[in-house]
Amino acid sequence: MRAPIIRSPHLPLLAFAVASLLLPAPASATARSCGDDAIANTASVLCAPPSGPCSATAVTLSANIEVTSSDNCYFDLGGRSLMLK
Repeated sequence: MRAPIIRSPHLPLLAFAVASLLLPAPASATARSCGDDAIANTASVLCAPPSGPCSATAVTLSANIEVTSSDNCYFDLGGRSLMLK
């Protein structure tokens, strides 16, 4: 015996809904730009809210960021560790 074929007008809609739920959601990012000063870039790009917090011993990047500068972006951690969350 063969299983009956389900023919429903809602089947394509259901398949689309299931496929949509399986796709990853796009990540939102905070736009930041860099200047010529590597120490200032660390403070304004990596440590500025909603990222951070940064301390005397660690630079913590805890938010998605998008660097919009067209040039290279240099950072100076000042001997601190870099933590990515």
